[in-house]
Amino acid sequence: MPGFTPGDRPMPQELLDKAAAAAATGRVTHPGDVARMIVFLCSAANTNTTGEAVRTDGHFLSPG
Repeated sequence: MPGFTPGDRPMPQELLDKAAAAAATGRVTHPGDVARMIVFLCSAANTNTTGEAVRTDGHFLSPG
């Protein structure tokens, strides 16, 4: 599950800054972050992950 991920639509810089500040990584999730997770999950390197909702959000959606 991706977190706050900017796309093609313009977003105010203030909103992007607030979202980045709320994430443990200090930045928003980029489409490439999500793509790399998908590639891993579909690759031979993923040998035993099934039935999971994987968060790719920089700890943005985690409670607390």
